[in-house]
Amino acid sequence: MQLIKHKTIKFSLGFILTILCSSLIVIKSQFLTSTQQIIVDVNHVIADYSSNPIGMNLNFLLDTEGIIKPAQKLHIGSLRYPMGEIADYYLFDPERPNKPKISIKNSHLWFANFANSDATWKHPLTFDRFIDICYSLNAEPFIVIGIDALAYQSKFSYATFDEVLQAAVDWVNMPILSKDIRLNIGKLAMKTTYLIFT
Repeated sequence: MQLIKHKTIKFSLGFILTILCSSLIVIKSQFLTSTQQIIVDVNHVIADYSSNPIGMNLNFLLDTEGIIKPAQKLHIGSLRYPMGEIADYYLFDPERPNKPKISIKNSHLWFANFANSDATWKHPLTFDRFIDICYSLNAEPFIVIGIDALAYQSKFSYATFDEVLQAAVDWVNMPILSKDIRLNIGKLAMKTTYLIFT
């Protein structure tokens, strides 16, 4: 097992160094004059991030409190909620904070299997449990406000700009967040979407 870990670390380090060197070549060719050099000394530590460098993206549909022990071993410094791609369709509901809504109600979309008939998510890791996990790990909570519904155009029902904005405001103002906890609002979307019109 130790040999596999060693080979994996060696491969990962080699891969990272290859990407770094390739990037430096591109940078040098584009931005540096011929007299400038960048030297990478892998034996010299510039900064130590060992205290809590790692953030983790929780899957609110699959993760449970069982993630705490493995995350403790990784020294997780921040947790992102509700997830990656599906966060784009998560709509906080202040009336039922543990029953988040789906911002786009379309049975043809890939995530429709995770939806209840009342347009809420099936068996989500609730926001309360997420905050409890953050406390257990002493990790900084980081939430993503999904806005994909705003770019959605269809005959199916979807959240309006005002609904998405109000959900974000309500989420940040939740009473649970008054427990001396700093909440990071990460992004308004998981990624930038460029709409191209021809």
